Amino acid sequence: SQQQYHPNKDSCTTTMVDPLSTALLMTLSLLLLAAVATDAFVSPSHHYGRQQLTKYVVSNHRRLGPFHIIDNAHSRQILYMTENDNEEIDETGAYAGTSSDGTIEEEESPSEVISSYKSKISTRRTGTEARPGSSAQTPIDVTMKFGGSSLANAERIDHVANLIKDRTNPPPNEDGSPSGENPVRPRAVICSAMGKTTNSLLAAGEMALEGRVDIEALRTLHLGTCRKFDIPERTRNDVEKLLDECEDMLNGVRLIQELSPKSLDQLVSYGERCSVRIMAARLNQIGVPAQAFDAWDVGVLTDDTYGDAKLLPGTIASIKERFDGRVDPNVVAVVTGFIGHNTKGKITTLGRGGSDLTATAIGAALEVDEVQVWKDVDGILTADPRLVKNALPVSHVSYEEASELAYFGAQVLHPIAMQPALHANIPVRVKNSYNPS
Repeated sequence: SQQQYHPNKDSCTTTMVDPLSTALLMTLSLLLLAAVATDAFVSPSHHYGRQQLTKYVVSNHRRLGPFHIIDNAHSRQILYMTENDNEEIDETGAYAGTSSDGTIEEEESPSEVISSYKSKISTRRTGTEARPGSSAQTPIDVTMKFGGSSLANAERIDHVANLIKDRTNPPPNEDGSPSGENPVRPRAVICSAMGKTTNSLLAAGEMALEGRVDIEALRTLHLGTCRKFDIPERTRNDVEKLLDECEDMLNGVRLIQELSPKSLDQLVSYGERCSVRIMAARLNQIGVPAQAFDAWDVGVLTDDTYGDAKLLPGTIASIKERFDGRVDPNVVAVVTGFIGHNTKGKITTLGRGGSDLTATAIGAALEVDEVQVWKDVDGILTADPRLVKNALPVSHVSYEEASELAYFGAQVLHPIAMQPALHANIPVRVKNSYNPS
């Protein structure tokens, strides 16, 4: 006989079981348990040339988060990271794997892998003077990308500029003790257009086809921001010149009654070209050396597909060459996000996730230690926070899982945009500009 306990009842039931059936059931159960254990916790390693892919399962008190580690001859890296990479990790996560000679070897636990990754972070720079009470750690090289919601207005521009400054030299804690945060050196800051500027430009294009041209709201937003911060006259003139050019183009659309994909790409480029100039000027005002660049000036090259352009194969090398020759490593390059130049020198726009793609491409070219994508949510969540109030951040996500999330509608990261980071073995960290701590 077999007793079964019911968790929701204070009773047990007794069932008569045939001995032969019991034996068969136990055998099947053992086989099933063995199969599950092998698949979930000790996935066999597969060799693809020199690259070995191993799957771990990391858990803490709140969630179970699978992720991938890539082992190759050069490094061992966590592919995807969100803000909370110091969560409590199950120290029993190690498992035994089989080496190429058939012997059994002990794999590192996930916590050891994370510690190993952190210990290998580049220490190329020395001698950076830290503010009193701040962290004395050696800064790491990063690229940082900020979307339109993070740069919605003058207040947000100022917030992000000071956020960047604080990341370069983290302030001490409230009690005066040194900050435990690792300082960064932003090699590039990639900026989208301010707020809903891109949508406003698209709407202006439609209005021009109807015979009306009006960009006063865009002038108010950008020139008002310049006035609020008393931006230097040269930058104000650059921004005003871009807005005048935008208005002239819309008048052309009104006259010829045509807005081709090529013209549309040029039209929507004005938003980012204005925002990077304002951001670079504000950074300089608060003591962070910065210079604005249109993406093509730092080597972002695309094909001729207007509206959905792809990076050309030589773009990474082109970006590296331009940065080596034009950009001081200690000056923050503030770069436009989803635009580039094709082989004819015409403006193109990248497809979905274009600004993230520019950030990872520049990061790969400069071999930074980390790519930071700043959003308006706390990293990658288990569900859409607008629909599920108790959605939780996921601490680690693999590229495969990110692809599945994007397929089912997640918009935090697009897998195509992550390809340069994947190929360069650089981690991507998702952070919240509204909740930087």
